[in-house]
Order: sequence, then structure tokens, then C-alpha cells
Amino acid sequence: METRDAIRLRGSIRDYLDRKVDLDLIAEILEIAKNSPSAGNLQNWQVVVVTDEDKRREISVACFSQLWMNKAPVFLVICDKTEDIERMYGERGKELYAKQNCAIVAQNILLMATDYGLASCWIGAFDENSIRRILKIPDNVAPEIIITLGYSDQPFGSTELKYDINKTTYLNSWGNKEANIKIMPKLPEEYASVESPPKQVAGEDNMPEIKTEVSQEEPKQNNIYKPLPQENVQPEIKEETKPLLEKEETKPLSKTEEIPLPEKEGVLEKIKGLFKKS
Repeated sequence: METRDAIRLRGSIRDYLDRKVDLDLIAEILEIAKNSPSAGNLQNWQVVVVTDEDKRREISVACFSQLWMNKAPVFLVICDKTEDIERMYGERGKELYAKQNCAIVAQNILLMATDYGLASCWIGAFDENSIRRILKIPDNVAPEIIITLGYSDQPFGSTELKYDINKTTYLNSWGNKEANIKIMPKLPEEYASVESPPKQVAGEDNMPEIKTEVSQEEPKQNNIYKPLPQENVQPEIKEETKPLLEKEETKPLSKTEEIPLPEKEGVLEKIKGLFKKS
């Protein structure tokens, strides 16, 4: 499966089949996901693989009673061991970089699970102290993310509507949008996401109106830049004319070699003769 297919097909699945997941498959997913980037390459994530049914039930209750989680045969609890990253980067490392690192590895786990045909769901709502108690996590380690994994008969692919990138992307500065020019070209139809966001979204009234129609006064452009007007700019040389321009130019004639205008007869012969001499 190509990366773009895994991204497009990944969805938050909350319904799982009663089918076990081989731990060797989980180990392979984690082996690949460990290549995720991290601040200072400190790799502060720690993963607790939970297959025990009783512990999974307790964890689902600690996740504010999201009991649908019990259907998934495997939980991955991604924890944040902040000691090294705090020593190198201080409070900012502990409160930001460490969490970013865990989020990166979690996303790669989700994509690899999709590639292997496993359904998954990212859980971020839980009581941290309860998760610590259930899994005996030390006080200096923080549970950050829980991922449910399993097989599902639900079709792959997110059903959530996604905003068009022209509603969430700016060029060079916040709020700046090039009028009537797409930031990126559209993907082929089979990879295209939903272009229109939901009609009712909190805070949507405060979002700027984005023009997506192509101006009729200007041709549609694929790039995002509008060149500024410049003076004394040489015109662009087309490829087919370059070989002609690369030829050696004819040596200009001095005043003593000025060519008299040909008279009536032998015009072509005189011109040819003159250019042979040069």
C-alpha cells in the first residue's frame, strides 16, 4: 500500500470483530514506527501493549466509559518518559517536544496498522492517574495516547468531512491567500478528499470567505506565485530558439567595410559573397 493510500484509508474505527491480532504483527508495526523523528533523537516514547481482557475493560472505564473499546483485542498505551528530554530542553522539552514526539510515533503506528489491514482508533480522553494505576506506570512517566487495534468488517476510509486546504493554508504570512490561485493542484479523483466542510461547525462564522473560482481575466495557473512587474527584463527564450541563439554571431562590419546598397542586378550573389568573406 502506498503512503497516500494509508493516509486516505485510515479512519477512527470503533467496531471490531472477535478475532485475535498476532503479537508478531504488533511487534512489526512497532519496529517500523520506531523510525519516527524525535527532538534530539531522544525517542522518549514507551509503549505498553495491553491484551489482557480485564485490564482492557478497566482502561475503557478510565477512558470515561468508552465501553466500545472492549471490542478491540489490543490496546497500545503510548507513554511519555520525559526525564532525558527535560534534561536537554528544560520545561519546554517536557511540555511540548516530548508530547510532539509521542504524537508522531502514534500517527505512524496508525498508518502502519492500516497498511497491515488493521482498524484503529486514537483515544486522547482518559483519566491519567487511573491508567497509571492499572498499568503500574511510574510517576515520572505520563500516558499520552491510547490506540485500539483489531480487525473490523467496517470499510476503510474516514467518513469525517475534511476542509479544503485553501480554507486552512496561508502563503508566507498568516491570513495571506493568493486570490484565485490554488495552493496545490487537485489530486486525482480516487485520492480527492471532500472539498466542502460541514455546514454547521463551531466558529465557522468567524472564518474568512475563500475565493476558489478562477478569474476570467487571467488564465488558470498551476503555481502559487504572481511575478511582480519588473523593468528591463529580457523576454523568456523558448527551447526551440535556443540552438539558433547559441550559434556564433556574425562579426559586425567596420565603417571601412560598409556594404553599399546593391543596385538592380546580382543582388543575391553580392550579398552571399559579402557574408562568405566574413
